[in-house]
Amino acid sequence: MVSDSAGVRIVVNPDGDFADRSVRWTVSEAPEVAIGDQAGDDAYLFDRIMGIDRLTDGRWVVADMGSSQIRWFDSEGRHLQSAGSRGEGPGEFFQVMGLTRLAGDTLLVDDARTRTHMLDESGEFIGESAVTGSPVGERTDPTGVLRDGTVVAATTSAFPQRLTSPHPMTRSYHRARLARGEGSGFQLEVLDTIGRWDLRVLVPGWNESSQRVRFEEGLQVALLGDGLVVADPMRFEVRTVSVDGELCSISRFEWTPDPVTDADVERKRDEYIHQGGESGSEVSPQLLQQRSEIADSWEISDHMPAFSEVIVDRLDHIWLREYVPNEPTAGSWIQTPLDPVRWLVLSPDGEVVAGVETPARFSPRVIGEDFIAGLHRDEMEVEYVHAYSLTRH
Repeated sequence: MVSDSAGVRIVVNPDGDFADRSVRWTVSEAPEVAIGDQAGDDAYLFDRIMGIDRLTDGRWVVADMGSSQIRWFDSEGRHLQSAGSRGEGPGEFFQVMGLTRLAGDTLLVDDARTRTHMLDESGEFIGESAVTGSPVGERTDPTGVLRDGTVVAATTSAFPQRLTSPHPMTRSYHRARLARGEGSGFQLEVLDTIGRWDLRVLVPGWNESSQRVRFEEGLQVALLGDGLVVADPMRFEVRTVSVDGELCSISRFEWTPDPVTDADVERKRDEYIHQGGESGSEVSPQLLQQRSEIADSWEISDHMPAFSEVIVDRLDHIWLREYVPNEPTAGSWIQTPLDPVRWLVLSPDGEVVAGVETPARFSPRVIGEDFIAGLHRDEMEVEYVHAYSLTRH
């Protein structure tokens, strides 16, 4: 059902079932491009992939935290060149956190310590800049580019280490101006704010430590063409907002959420307490006891979320990843599910158009008209870039 209220398009989808879809898009069984190896040439060895994109000429670009490098590969996955090394000098990265592709295949590389680097389409460093105009004490990073070339930056509120009462964790999204100066410099300046949202509420836990509510997924925000998608997994609701911050559409689902059961809590508690020690070391009885006390302090959601991730593809379709409680995963920074994953795909205005299943051990990072690419981990947790063909029926 579609209606209009004061210029806001409202869509009520009668069915939010991820499994039973009459229209299904398909992902190829095997990747058409596979980049990476378990041993050999360092250019194909990855350690904490933080960003993947495909450039307009078909090249692939990968941001790797472990090597502090940006690497380029041809359309078939052959290494072309690498840029960067660990450090804090010119042409060096302190810690690669992600990348953003601009017009002309220029790249912004998000570095820790609030630095942003710019590289041109040939991989040459243009310069670096701290983001200016952001609130003091809060970290601001570029998150993407809108269809008209506007750079969007996000500011995340400071994370409290200790709490005595619930505290919202907020994020603001801003329009930013990117200006290349003379020589090797450029400026990324925050201009105005598109919107500010509470992503989740942190609660006091063991020894007044800050913690999240278990079995709760926070608000998800992603860039959509000429605005933003703001999706609420706990309400199964997706909103679109213009670059001026005006609400454009609301997509809701008729949905009966699954309750969180005692068995769900006990399984999560057991996994947390008995997880291995750092670098595979044995866990001491004292640490086991501390983990048990921490688990006793957890606050538990009364129901499960509907989805756990939002991705917007290059055709502005909105992909919602089905939430799986206690889902087995591999990795830390970007986790990969050990089982296949189901997605619902919405049109840019919020109507369900298809269902999709992505392969096991794969986390999508970029979705084009006819491909879906992302991070793959094998049984030994070796990282690869896999790109599959995508058929939109």
